[in-house]
Amino acid sequence: MIKLKAKSQYDASVNERYQSSACGPTAVEAILQHYLKQPVAINYLYKALGTTPIGLFTWRMIRRLKHLLGPNWQITRVTKQKALAAIDAGEPIALKFDRYFTPFFFKKARYNYHWTVLVNYAVEEGRLQLFVQDLGTRSRESRIEKIDYLDNAHALTFVHIKPLFKNI
Repeated sequence: MIKLKAKSQYDASVNERYQSSACGPTAVEAILQHYLKQPVAINYLYKALGTTPIGLFTWRMIRRLKHLLGPNWQITRVTKQKALAAIDAGEPIALKFDRYFTPFFFKKARYNYHWTVLVNYAVEEGRLQLFVQDLGTRSRESRIEKIDYLDNAHALTFVHIKPLFKNI
């Protein structure tokens, strides 16, 4: 299990106007803190990544984060297999649930539209289970949740964010 210092998107340090749509910047902050060993302001990331009141689009997050972090970082959309290999290497993955912008918008998912951080996985009774930092609610801190992959696969996008060099 990858240990993160993940805040809730409803943390007091997050601008109240941003909180309901701050899951993307909060997920990015948790991953950056994992590598940089220091926090990054979620309010800054909210603006720098171009987050909107309805959330953070994957393509925009990738493009803006590449510009923000520069050429010494890898930020790419990856397959499930590459995401699981990254977890095996101790590298957290930004995981987006989005059932609205798929052909399966009518099919339920754990979250309708929400960024989380994938921190582990397991196969239980032949089914892949994903363990994610859920980034909290108004009434509680972020916690680890177990998500069944097959029940949510139609709505998932994996984004790998990592430095190219160990000394960053």
